[in-house]
Order: sequence, then structure tokens, then C-alpha cells
Amino acid sequence: MLTDSDRERLLLWGLFHRGVAVMMALATAQLVGQFGVFSGRRGIVPVALRMERLRLDWPGSGWTRFAKMPSVLWLTHSDLAQRAWLVASTVVALGVALGAVPAGWVWLAMLFCWAVYVSFMHACELAFPWDMLLAEASFLSVFLPSTLPWMELSAAQLPLPMVAFAFRLLLFRLMFGFGKTKFSGSTRHDRMYIYGMMINQPLPSPIGWIMFQLAPRTFYIVGMGVLFLTEIVMPFFAVFPGPGPFSVATAIGTSALMIGIQLSGNFGFFNMLTCLLCVPLLDTHYGVLPWTWTGTPTALVGAPDAVLGFWVTTLVLTILLAAVPLCLLFNSWTAESMYFWPTLQVIPLLKFYRQLYPFHVVHSYGVFPPHSFPGVRFIVVYEGSADGERWERYEYKFTTSAAHTRPVIAAPYHPRFDMIMFYAANGFRRDSLHHPLLAGNAYTFGRSYFSRVVAQRLLEGGSPVADEFGHNPFPDPKRPPKFVRARVHLFEPTSMSEMTKHGKWWNDTVLHEHLAPVSLHSSPSAWFWRNQFSDPSQWHFDMTLWRHRSPAMRQLLHRPTGTGGDEIDDAGDAAERIAEWLCEQDDAPDTLFPRPPIDDEFLGDAERKADQPCMLPITRSAVVDFWTRVLPSLSEVPEDNQSWWSRALAMAAKLRDEYSVEEQQRVYRIAMLLTSTLLHRFEQLATIKVQDVREDSPAPKIDVTNARLVLPCRSYFHVGLACQHIMLYGGAVSSWRTMCMLDTTAEWHESPPSRAMRQHTIDVLTLLRSLSVDKDDNAELERSCVLFAVLRPDLFILHGRKTRMQARMHNGAIPPQLPLPGFLWLTKMLLKSFVPSPAAEHAQARVDVDKTYAFAGHVLPLPDEVLPKFRFTPDCVWRLQGFDRDLTLVEAFQFTKDIVSDGKTN
Repeated sequence: MLTDSDRERLLLWGLFHRGVAVMMALATAQLVGQFGVFSGRRGIVPVALRMERLRLDWPGSGWTRFAKMPSVLWLTHSDLAQRAWLVASTVVALGVALGAVPAGWVWLAMLFCWAVYVSFMHACELAFPWDMLLAEASFLSVFLPSTLPWMELSAAQLPLPMVAFAFRLLLFRLMFGFGKTKFSGSTRHDRMYIYGMMINQPLPSPIGWIMFQLAPRTFYIVGMGVLFLTEIVMPFFAVFPGPGPFSVATAIGTSALMIGIQLSGNFGFFNMLTCLLCVPLLDTHYGVLPWTWTGTPTALVGAPDAVLGFWVTTLVLTILLAAVPLCLLFNSWTAESMYFWPTLQVIPLLKFYRQLYPFHVVHSYGVFPPHSFPGVRFIVVYEGSADGERWERYEYKFTTSAAHTRPVIAAPYHPRFDMIMFYAANGFRRDSLHHPLLAGNAYTFGRSYFSRVVAQRLLEGGSPVADEFGHNPFPDPKRPPKFVRARVHLFEPTSMSEMTKHGKWWNDTVLHEHLAPVSLHSSPSAWFWRNQFSDPSQWHFDMTLWRHRSPAMRQLLHRPTGTGGDEIDDAGDAAERIAEWLCEQDDAPDTLFPRPPIDDEFLGDAERKADQPCMLPITRSAVVDFWTRVLPSLSEVPEDNQSWWSRALAMAAKLRDEYSVEEQQRVYRIAMLLTSTLLHRFEQLATIKVQDVREDSPAPKIDVTNARLVLPCRSYFHVGLACQHIMLYGGAVSSWRTMCMLDTTAEWHESPPSRAMRQHTIDVLTLLRSLSVDKDDNAELERSCVLFAVLRPDLFILHGRKTRMQARMHNGAIPPQLPLPGFLWLTKMLLKSFVPSPAAEHAQARVDVDKTYAFAGHVLPLPDEVLPKFRFTPDCVWRLQGFDRDLTLVEAFQFTKDIVSDGKTN
């Protein structure tokens, strides 16, 4: 006989189960109208192209490709099919919410919804915390008992205690994860954190804008105390046994916080979903151990179905719960990438959960930094032009893009495209050189970054991307703009009186160029999309595990050189040897790494009839030419009285002027292919470990009789730079010797190397150590970046600008701590390199819009580029003081040091 308490608990879990289904239906229904912008044929990351790239790179078992990208879209992925998958998932989720799914099939219905959502997380690159949260919650809901049909809102049975505990633990990980990220490293000077957050968030609401103007200082200080209570203290009552009122108080406090966040900003369905996760806390019948029930009849507790019985449920949840300590160490930004960080590869637990990460069943949480920041907004704003002279602005539907843009209340709707532009302004994207910090998928590091792809779609016309803007100055899809550019704007809130009288919500200031003007003449569509998804030879240096597992890379990299290497001293002979090794008849690079075909469905109307550049093959003669003509020609640019960056720009300009677009692309492919080859050879030599190498450290001890040498280098990224250092400054001879040296290391104890090879080994290892020396003026590190900057000047320009801007926002200039991926260690060098140069270096101030695909022909900073000046006031508030162009290395890091030490600036 059921008691009133039992009925209340069954009703609670029934409503909770239906609530998860409602959230799933809400999320997938939104994607029905958004997937075309991202994964559609004319979208930003066409899933058809990515899947074709996966088929080419992993030609074996379909399971291997599925493990890299778990998705129902492998069955069919046309735009019509994608829409059908999402509509089906929405209907099934609504069926569960309404009780229309028969008992015993509810778990299968939720499993289907989870599978579809995870598929689109990969296809559309959904990486917001609430996407991860919904994926995890929907997977756990598979193990909930069925709900009763139709108007019977109760659950058929209570869930197993371990399932209930898993949901409470999920809420704990979410709230405590955000709390630890927010409060770790914070000081008393950050007590006005919420003040800046009212504006400097992805999508502020009108209430947040008004509170920024009117709320007293006490409100924000008390608010920080409330945040600490609800994100640091209360989460523990969600998982550990204690009096029932504490659990209920945690649910009420967390829900109240979510309501406040919902009013002040727009975070999609995050707030609603978090409030829903508070429902399990209302069932206080857990025992001394939080995964047990008390006062509960055994017959009242059950698994969802015989297929998912007690033992299956216990096994699956035990595997997931074991990952919790690991997840608490990281945050939402690194929820996927942490499994692939080279410095963490040796952790056994990571090796196991690396196989589970693509299924999105367990995540880390926490986003916002621990320090306060100014109440301003940085947004990428696009402009189009029909003649290259008169530019017209595109305006977003939701996010700030003009002085008159009114803050909106969009949640629970999630305008993903608009929110991405907030992060793109800071250069913090998966497709940038920050890629290993943010992404676990090697393919997200493409030939062009997100903002560049958006511009390409605007140029083509007729793309769903153009429809995502609230104001499109070129509405006719048959008459798109001839040129597109993007600039970063700083939006500062105006006063209440100015907003009331003139309807002006923001002061709008252009800071710098985010994307130089581009056109279809410089970047034909078929050419662009054929090269967008990188093959394994072009992956980021830090994506070592992906590179190891690539069949084509293994086939290429395991070829023996068959020689000692020290018998060749002539550059031409060495170039011939490398070309012969690289371009074996049956395994030439173009055979190992073919380009995907591009059909008309990916192109705009005008592009379908236009002639497209052809892909030049990588032949032996092309490789020899790379060594004997391309690199020597670039090396002719003198080093005297030039910074490494100025020299790299001059070399890139020379490459642009002397070679066609097709030849430049082939040079890039050859350079990255050779870099990957040398990088893999170094990995065969030793295990790379992050070391605290200081300038006064003793020289590395090299035992040439030991097959396992320790490379004194900070990260794989540094090793990749070392490989390009050897290529550019050592030429073909040094590169060939390096390949041979690393190919025969294992036999050194049987056949000692010659004196020349022994000395070459010492030189190479000494170079690696020199790149890791932590000092402000590391000349070897700067010289090692030159070739990469020549190959990808667009990325270095992007990061150079963002580094300068973030130096004024203090958190971007703080040197990273171990064990982050290697590019973050270049922060100091980038900041020093991208500072105002003498006037003579501004001769190339403007760009040639017809050549920007190969190289944006300008130096930094541009004459009209400005930086915001902020002042940290005694009341712990950042104030915008104006704009300037001057920022020296000493000023920037003194600025950072002062903030980190005591929250004040000089």
C-alpha cells in the first residue's frame, strides 16, 4: 500500500523525467532552424565535407570513423535528412513528456534523443556548457524508470538509488565547477565581479543593462557572497548525507540564482535545465551513504527495463562516476580537449575515458575567469562592399552590433551564431592556435578560422549564414557583396539619460581589423572548401594522438630512411633523398592524403559556373623545388635590424609575389607534411615531458648509447617549431640528417654513430632546450616561429591583435601554468612582437583585396588601430579611460603584475 510520501516521490520523479524530455524537445526544436547555418551543405562546417574527410583519412572499418565522430548522420546526412533527424527527436521527446510512449520503451526513446543530440553536437560543433549538460542529463535519464501514460504524471517506480545519486552529483559538479573556476585565484579586489559581468557576457538582457546603471555597489558585493554560498558551499549538500532541509535549501538557493541569471542575461536553456536538476534534491530519502534510500520499500524501486537491469545500470554508472574526480580538475573549455593534451597522455585514467569522450556522457564544468573585468563588450562586426570603397554593416539579430542595438531577452532560445561572435572577438576559438586547449577533434583546426568561413559564405550569397543576420545590406542572394571584412568593435554602455532621450544604448568604437577584406577572386569557393578540412599532415602540432592513429601518417612515417645520413653534405643531394623518401611511387602524398570532391551543392550560384584553381600535386620535383628554391628564396630576406615578425611578414609577402595561389597552397602542404614527419621522428626518440627549464639550468646530459633520450622541451608545440627551425635554417642537409638520426637511434648501442651524427644530435637537443628557456627575449624561439608565421600569417595576425587587446584586460597576458598546450607559452613573445613599430615599418599599411587569401599584406598595428585604456578604481571597478596605440612590453606586464598581486594598477 503506497503512502502519501511514496506518491509524492513517484510524482516528483515522474515530473523530473518528463522535464528532461521537455528540455530535449526544446533544444532539438531550436536546432531545426539553426542546423543549416552550421552543418548544412551551405553552412559554416558542412557535415558532409567533414564525413568525407573522415572517410578518406580512415578508410578501414566504419567503426573507427564512428568512434571519432559518433553520429546517426553516418546513415544519411543530407539537409533534408538532418532536418528529419531533429524533427523526429523533437517528436519523440514530446511523446515522452506527454506520456505517449508505451511503458518499457521510454528508455529507448530517451536513448534515441540523446544519440541524435550528440550527433549534432559533433556536426554543428556545439560546445556550450548547457549543450554538455543536456547531453549528460539525457543519457542519465535513460536509466530512470518509465513514466505512467498520458495524464498520469507519476513515475512507475522510483529510480535505483545510484541513478538518483548520479543526478545529484551532476548538479554538484555543475555548480561547484563554476564556483571553483570563478573563485580560485580571486581576491578581495574582485568583489565587483558581477558589475562587469552584467555587460561583459555573451548576451546581456535589458534588465542587466539597467542594473549596471542603477544598482548600488552593495548589491554587487552581497551578490558575490550569494554566489560563493550557492556555488561553493551549498553544492556539497546535494551529494553528502545530512538533514533534509539542507538539501531542499540547496535546491531553492540554486533555483533562485538561476532565476537571477535568467533575468540579467541570456544563456539559452541553461537556467531552466539547472532548475530542473534541482528537483531530485527534493527527494530527501537518502541514507548514510548518499547512493542508498531509507524508508523505501524494495518493490517501489526499479530499473527502466529488463534490458537495463540492476547490474547493467550499476556498471555503466560506476564507470561514469569514477571520472568525477578527474572532471573536477578541469572546466568547460577543456571538457573535451583535456583527454588529448600531450602532457597528460601518460595518465592511465585518461587513456580509458579518452574513448568515451566523443559520446558526451561525462564532462567538466566551469567557464568564467576568477578576476573581474570591465563592463564593455567586444564584438566582431561584418561589413560588405560592392566596390571595396563603401562599406555597409551587417547587424545581428540578438547581440550588439550598433549603437542602437537594444539588449534582448532571448532565453530559453539560444542564438548560437550571435553568441559565438562574442568569443570570436577575443580569438578564443577552437579553430585558432588555441585549438588543443579547447577541442578534442583534430579536424576543427582547419585551413581558415570561423570568422573567415562566415565571410566566405557571405561572399557566395544564398547561404543560410546570411539569413542569420538581422540586417543584411545585400539581401538579394544573386547579388552578394564583392568584398567582405570584419572588425572588432568595443561597445560601452551609455547613460540612462542618453538612452532615454536618443535611444542610444552603446558608444561604438572600432578597435582593429579582425579579418582583412576578402573576395571570391582571391578565394574561389570550390578551392576554399576543398582545403578547409585539414588532412592528418596539417593537424595542429599538439594533436599527437590523432596523428599516431592516422593510417596514412603511420604508413608514411614508418618508412625507414635506409642510411646513416652523415654521408650527404650537398643540399641538392639531400633534397633528392627527401623527395625520393617522401614520394614513393605507390604511396605519394596525394595518394595518402587525397582531397575531397566538391559538388555544386556546396557553392553559390555564381561559383558553380566559375573556373576553379586546380590542386597541384606533390611530386618529387615539387619537393626538391621546395628545398632548393622556395626556402633559399625566403632565407634571402635579411635578419639584420628586423624583428622576427617583420621578417616573417617580408618573407610571406615574397612568397605571395613569387608564387601563384595554387603554388602557395602546395608549399604549405609540403612544409606541414615535412614538419609532421620530423615531429613524429622526435617522438620516436624520446618521451616528451613538460619540464621547468630555466636559463641557468645545466646543459642536457646526452647519453648517445641510450635509445631513450629525454628531450628537454616544454611541449609538442615547441618540438614542432624546432622542426621548422631545422627546415628553415638547416636546410635539406640538416633535415635529412635529423630524419636519419632519429631513424637509427635504437641501434646506436650496437652501431655507434659517427662523430658528425653525434654532434648533430647534441645540436638538435640543445636547440630543443633553448626553445624552452623562460625569458622575455628568447631569440631562438622567435626565429623558430618564422616559418610557421610565413605559412599562416592570418593566424599570427589574429593572435597578435588579441594578445595586445587582452593585455589591457589582464587575464589574456598572464603566462599559463603547467600542463597547458604549448602555444599558450608564446604569450610573452606575441605581446612583445605585436607592439607599435617605427613609422618606417608602416609602409605596407593597406591590403590588396585580391591577394588576401594568400597573405594579408599589412603589418601590425595598423595606423587606425587603437587599444582601450582601462583604470582600476579604488572601489574595485574597471573604468574605460579612452583609447591609444601605445603599449610596450614593460607597460603591459607591469600592468598585469600589478593586477595579479593586489588588484591595483599604477
